[in-house]
Amino acid sequence: ALAAADAELAVHMKMKQKQDYIKALEQFFEAADASGDGVLTMEEFTSITSDPHVVTWLSLMEIDISEASELFLNMDSGDGVVSRDEFVRGISHMKGQARSADLFTLQLGQHKLKGFVTELRGDLQALHGAVQKIESLVNAAHKTQLSNQSQCSSSPDTAAVGDFTHLRV
Repeated sequence: ALAAADAELAVHMKMKQKQDYIKALEQFFEAADASGDGVLTMEEFTSITSDPHVVTWLSLMEIDISEASELFLNMDSGDGVVSRDEFVRGISHMKGQARSADLFTLQLGQHKLKGFVTELRGDLQALHGAVQKIESLVNAAHKTQLSNQSQCSSSPDTAAVGDFTHLRV
């Protein structure tokens, strides 16, 4: 019973530490958000992370920000800004050393992405070939039409009636 109580206490303490950590990150985010608009820009992020006190504080939180711009880009979902949730989630994943499971996940994702890009490249090449064929057919049809129009207008035995001058009965 004592071991179970110790385990429950350890779980409770760990959960409290995680909550405190997230709260500290949220407070950091609020301080970094100089404009108060609820998102961090690259400028706001690099500005606050260039402060030596902030770098030390983050180091104590087990976060290495030696490449602040790269860290920002990793947290950004593609809209050019980092929301509070993106920040907390991104920084939480940066805490501590990379685990082998994290590296495996990255390698797997990179492998899938490489396959997707290779497939996309093949599709684009096929599409390019199809576009070139269509252009060739359009150009040939256009030349034929011009040639027919030229022949019809120079032939004295055809009567010009609307757009059907190239037809003979």
